[in-house]
Amino acid sequence: WDKDRIQQYQFRKLKHLLVESGENVPYYSNLFQEIGFNPAGDFNSIEDLEKIPVLTKAKAREFRHLLDNPKYAKRSIQMRTSGSTGQPFEVNVSKNAWVMEQAVVWRHWKWSGYNFRDKMAIVRSFVPGPDGKLTKKERLRNFLYFSPFHLNDENMASYLNKMIEEDVKVLRGYPSTIFILANFVLRTNHKIPKLKLILVASEELRDNDRTAIELAFRTKVTNHYGLAEICVMMGDCGAHNGLHNYDEHAYLELLESEQEDRKRIIGTNLHNFATPLIRYDT
Repeated sequence: WDKDRIQQYQFRKLKHLLVESGENVPYYSNLFQEIGFNPAGDFNSIEDLEKIPVLTKAKAREFRHLLDNPKYAKRSIQMRTSGSTGQPFEVNVSKNAWVMEQAVVWRHWKWSGYNFRDKMAIVRSFVPGPDGKLTKKERLRNFLYFSPFHLNDENMASYLNKMIEEDVKVLRGYPSTIFILANFVLRTNHKIPKLKLILVASEELRDNDRTAIELAFRTKVTNHYGLAEICVMMGDCGAHNGLHNYDEHAYLELLESEQEDRKRIIGTNLHNFATPLIRYDT
């Protein structure tokens, strides 16, 4: 879609979200009445979204009990932030919002060369069970999980040998865990799998770490940014030249901050009616 069509789509989704929230979400019912804003009649362009105050994390926590839409409560998925920028925070996510979330993530992977069921090694999101095994297979998506909590030299050598044996094509993990693996490869000159790409997310990817990872594994790193609040997501493509906002997923605003070279990321998910976070300051 061209820019105009995307903006038309965003406007329609925002209008629906604002009307629904004004009618059924106590926080927004009270807020819209307080500021004299009627979404049905006063929201006539995307710019009209600026009539609504930015929702800070502090305010979202204070009024968390008023932010749910009871119509979607039973059919929603609960997500919880890690608390990396403060205290953990829970939100309910509409199933349609989760479907869109997964769709844009998989498209992000495909932009960089991933094809469905390429063998993927994942060094994140896996905690070994009572059996103590440090690896786990998920056959449906062809994923091979490795514990990110046991990255000593012996285990990393074993992990890499397993990746080679399984003919892994894609490596996925936190920037920190992939960097630790890369550093091990550079220190020991250990053999590496023949990878098509590396996917990282959930932490800051520093330029020096990217360079080291790409040097060790001889392939490109693809970076992804998102939040458990499901309010904005972005990622790089095959060009690896900055991040794209996923415009079908969320409406993004970049507002001024106290630092001249920094912007505040303000996100509004277009599909989450369960706990709508409108103009949420990430």
